[in-house]
Amino acid sequence: MNLQINDLHKACIQFMNQENIRYLIDDDYQGKFRYFNENAPTTVLQVWLEYPRSLGEQRLINKLLKEFKNTGDGIFFNDSEPYGQWFQEAYYQRNIVNYEGLTMHFIKSASLAKQLAVKTEILVDVSHKHRLVIAALNLHNAEYLVIDQYPIANPISDSTGSKYMVLWLNPTRENASQVRKANQKVTGNPPSINEMSRTNRRFVQGTTYWSTFYGNLTFSEVYQRRCILNIDGQAVHFLHPDDLVVASEH
Repeated sequence: MNLQINDLHKACIQFMNQENIRYLIDDDYQGKFRYFNENAPTTVLQVWLEYPRSLGEQRLINKLLKEFKNTGDGIFFNDSEPYGQWFQEAYYQRNIVNYEGLTMHFIKSASLAKQLAVKTEILVDVSHKHRLVIAALNLHNAEYLVIDQYPIANPISDSTGSKYMVLWLNPTRENASQVRKANQKVTGNPPSINEMSRTNRRFVQGTTYWSTFYGNLTFSEVYQRRCILNIDGQAVHFLHPDDLVVASEH
């Protein structure tokens, strides 16, 4: 990663994530924007914002710009209308980075792809139905981890042949509330917040296997080093392979 991330950048990215603002960060510093800070261009967070957008999305963008646009030369926003079609295609192909637990969306680049090669193989079948679940969880900023190579994720299939996707959920009440909202969207029959905040809860809905625990691992610790993969344009949060090995040894 070329960008030298500071506290201002983190605050801006966290704001965009929490408000579900679609954005892309330029990490290559090419073309006409390089002049923006010629002495230290990599200290500038260059953000491309989605276009076109709805009135609701525009209000969020206005809120973002009011908060961060006049913070010196540390952040540069580009939300020009001519780049609308380019943004949609670039966002679908984006690189997604976990930086100290913070999700960051970058314009796809070869240099970033090499740095992100922690997890290169996916065994679980992230089907269309599973992506709908993931999309709902992401929309509500719920914290979850897909457990790849989990025993139930591979050999068990339903009548359509789709493999189960195993989700490990952060069992805090705040997160349980967000998970319940997401579950309501995709199933219409979510468990209670009390049930989803218990640390020993498991249940199956369709081809999704939900769990509030995984071995002897602590969710908050492993979530910080999770792997985030772009699967058909959707950010999918996976348990880090190293933590998968630790869990299998106990």
